[in-house]
Amino acid sequence: MNTIRIEVIEDASAFAGLRAEWSELLASSRADSLFLTWEWLHTWWSHLGEGRRLFIVTVRRGSKLIAIAPLTLNRGSIPVRKLEFLGTGSVGSDYLDFIVHGDHEAAAVEALTEFLADAGFSLRLPSVKEDSIVASAIAAGLSDRGWRARKVPMQVCPFIKLTGLSWDAYLSSRGSSHRYNFRRRLRNLEKSHSVRFERAESNADCRAALQHVVDLHLRRWNARGGSDGFHEER
Repeated sequence: MNTIRIEVIEDASAFAGLRAEWSELLASSRADSLFLTWEWLHTWWSHLGEGRRLFIVTVRRGSKLIAIAPLTLNRGSIPVRKLEFLGTGSVGSDYLDFIVHGDHEAAAVEALTEFLADAGFSLRLPSVKEDSIVASAIAAGLSDRGWRARKVPMQVCPFIKLTGLSWDAYLSSRGSSHRYNFRRRLRNLEKSHSVRFERAESNADCRAALQHVVDLHLRRWNARGGSDGFHEER
């Protein structure tokens, strides 16, 4: 049997070096989402990680990476060492979690729970779903080891799962009143405006499209007291 080994990644170069393994592991986990990709979290760290220290916990079985706890160390305003998700805070990420290979969940969860229980940090892990590894397994394991947990309801980030669907297939999955309202409103829009749908595929087109998103967002929210979504240049 291969030995379980835990390592903490604390420098940016080692974080960068995890890219290929990280992506492979995420694809094999039930936590697979945009906000847990290496690309999202490494970009977040590069621009918004000021004042924090990397604390990415990796679990290997032999040489195989079987789990990642993407964390940072943050002292905050009180002298307590606190671990939080990488990606938490400004330009926050939705539905974060620990990334665990589907074939090694039991061993990886046990190893992560033991490590965190003995590490001497408090944990603040927001924006998780109830069926996440953190909420359903890690929290329970820490509770069994005498930890106290506090659950705080947060806002819901609604999303539509579009995997394998065309636009027509998605629309046909909605109720008849939903389809009717969408088509009616689209027809009304087309009566007053020339409407077209475009795809931004090049880097330059994506940058231009994102700038439109930022401009429209700020125009909407500036009259309501401002936004914390695009409030800083970084």
